[in-house]
Amino acid sequence: MDELSLTMLDDLLQWCSHKDSEVRYRANEKLIEIFSEKDVPANVLQCIRKGLHDRDEFVRCTCLEFLEDHVSLARYDAVAPFLLDKDGIVRGEAAIVLGKIGDKRAVSDIMAAIGKSTDAEKVPLYFGLYLLGVQTALSGLIQLLRSREYIARCAAANILPLCAKDKTKIRIINALSRAMEIENTKAAKSSLVKALEKLRRR
Repeated sequence: MDELSLTMLDDLLQWCSHKDSEVRYRANEKLIEIFSEKDVPANVLQCIRKGLHDRDEFVRCTCLEFLEDHVSLARYDAVAPFLLDKDGIVRGEAAIVLGKIGDKRAVSDIMAAIGKSTDAEKVPLYFGLYLLGVQTALSGLIQLLRSREYIARCAAANILPLCAKDKTKIRIINALSRAMEIENTKAAKSSLVKALEKLRRR
């Protein structure tokens, strides 16, 4: 990094400890952007690990997103406790990180979290299981296309294209198409249309 970049990084690291949670959140978001394709310095990783225990759920979630982008820096023992977080978005992001780590110990932890979550919160949890190779995870996501919670239906539609492989693509397209026939909200219909467009372009 050049001198100007180092100065900016120093400011960002200070803002990660700002008293305003919005400032902390934005600073961590910027770190994700800067280091998306770069090696992570020790001082940045230290900042991210500290942010995992921030009192604000969006800061905690953003720090988990950072680890999702740098999964080689994430460890099961450090991430698994966040499946017990009081906030659903944090539990969901933790499940995705654990899925990308690939540690099968996370399967039972994620299943336990599913049992305590709303339908919308279950979507990233099932995706974490899918990443871990749990065969029933895809069926769980497809079932959520019929949830009573329209936010869950939107979330399921948005994430299902990420599960489409040669053997599952047709099944997912059929499930999205059936959901489209009965969907009565603009938001969920929009998500379904975008998901189908993504899959049909492949």
